[in-house]
Amino acid sequence: MGFLKEWAFSVCAACTCGAIAYMLSPDGNLQKIYKFCVNLFFLFSVITPFFMGGGMDFSVEDLDIQSDLSARQAYSEKLDEQVLGVFALNLENSVKQELSSMGIEAQKISINLNIEEDNSICITQIELYTAQENLSKEQEIQKIVQELTGSTCQIVWTKEDVDIG
Repeated sequence: MGFLKEWAFSVCAACTCGAIAYMLSPDGNLQKIYKFCVNLFFLFSVITPFFMGGGMDFSVEDLDIQSDLSARQAYSEKLDEQVLGVFALNLENSVKQELSSMGIEAQKISINLNIEEDNSICITQIELYTAQENLSKEQEIQKIVQELTGSTCQIVWTKEDVDIG
């Protein structure tokens, strides 16, 4: 793996030197010869390491595939967790806003989500905490939650003075 890094560095250095040499090339008859020499220099700097044979080790052991896969898995899990958190928060805010427009105060909404194997988000449970005074509006609450989430909710009736965290 070190060989590839060294080779890539030498190619980049040759490109930089070639670009500077092109800018400094003289005008006139010498220009063609000068550019030919620069191109030849670049070509040799790219090809020479392969013919030298020294240090060309393309072993797979140098690649740490297992740690790369575990890092990708951890990143994917963290991303899924963040997506679920944002989705649940947006859904909670939408339900609270719609309920408040109907004159119903939701003290707390708890939404449990899962990401399925096909990467779809599935709502597993919705709990809505509201005061007992809204008991007569249970069907309206269920209808609003059903329309917004596509899922029914479990309503937990609380006393008005109870603070739900």
